Amino acid sequence: MRKFILSAGMFGAVALASGAAYSQECFTGYGHHEGAPHHGKMAMHRGQGPMFFNPERMQKKLGLSDEQTDRIADINEKAHKDREAVMDKVRPAERALGKVLRSDSPDLAKAQPLVNELAGYRAQLQMIGIRHRIEVGKVLTDEQRRKLQDGGRTEKAKRKGN
Repeated sequence: MRKFILSAGMFGAVALASGAAYSQECFTGYGHHEGAPHHGKMAMHRGQGPMFFNPERMQKKLGLSDEQTDRIADINEKAHKDREAVMDKVRPAERALGKVLRSDSPDLAKAQPLVNELAGYRAQLQMIGIRHRIEVGKVLTDEQRRKLQDGGRTEKAKRKGN
């Protein structure tokens, strides 16, 4: 029974982590890019957000105007602050769930509300990511959006070896 509860807790933690990653997914995939000096961590630029919405990189690849670049930097900053506000709630809830699951006799009645709370935070993180993606998309022209989407497909094909 204890193994089942620990497995369920680990599954919940993985689900939450994947939700956080999904919330940061954007047009070009997850934030890990060749040549980035961040060794597996999301790269942050000028405190403005993850690598894949790096305004300077987007400016170069998509031909953004200075105004577009500044607007995307502002959108990134807001999304980052929103994610951090949710993550500040996630961390104590995860610690509390871990404490329940590590006890000598884990109590499902105590674990359930914590799992539900974490699921709510996962949903919030997903919505932040979706809102972030939509807001950045609104800044782009139709041609820039097509370039960004086509570039994302090209990068995915390269990763798959096609």
